[in-house]
Amino acid sequence: MIKTNFNTPKIYPINGRFIARFLKLESASGIILMLAAVSALVLANRSLKPSYVLLIDTPVEIRIGAFEIAKPLLLWTDIAFTLGIMGNLVLRASLPKQK
Repeated sequence: MIKTNFNTPKIYPINGRFIARFLKLESASGIILMLAAVSALVLANRSLKPSYVLLIDTPVEIRIGAFEIAKPLLLWTDIAFTLGIMGNLVLRASLPKQK
């Protein structure tokens, strides 16, 4: 019998440690955003369009006593994206400049 020594690539299982390492990457948020954008484009232009429209028009509400905010999911994601960008800009502006 002939023995061969192939260098097989390591396959990392998707578990908590993998996800934690991925989220520590600077590019993680950009990768997630690109995947979400591509997914939305594919869903919106395929036969799944009615399901996609139903998803983005799903009402999401927050209630605290008599106070209530009810908006569609699309608006909540837009707000979260805008706040994320603004938060990132404020954070970068507040960090000391590195030489």
